[in-house]
Amino acid sequence: YYLPTLVSILKNYVRLSDTNKMDPDFNEVESQLMKTIYLVNQALETMSATLCDDEILDLSSDMSVLETMLKKDGLVREGTIDELKVGENNAER
Repeated sequence: YYLPTLVSILKNYVRLSDTNKMDPDFNEVESQLMKTIYLVNQALETMSATLCDDEILDLSSDMSVLETMLKKDGLVREGTIDELKVGENNAER
């Protein structure tokens, strides 16, 4: 929603800038456009961070569910996960 709206605003701005650059009100419109672009950029950064947080939470939840299912089905020993060290090469085990 936000990007198409901003694109529409920018297209209108370009159209107006071709014919109305000498209009005294145009400077105010240009200043407001800069503020709008800044706010949309800030909003998109916030949305991006939120999406990343949501994806990390989903991934963590999926891994917990899988771990619980493996334990429930008796396919892994209790405490196995505690023996593993993150980043360590486990090929030796």
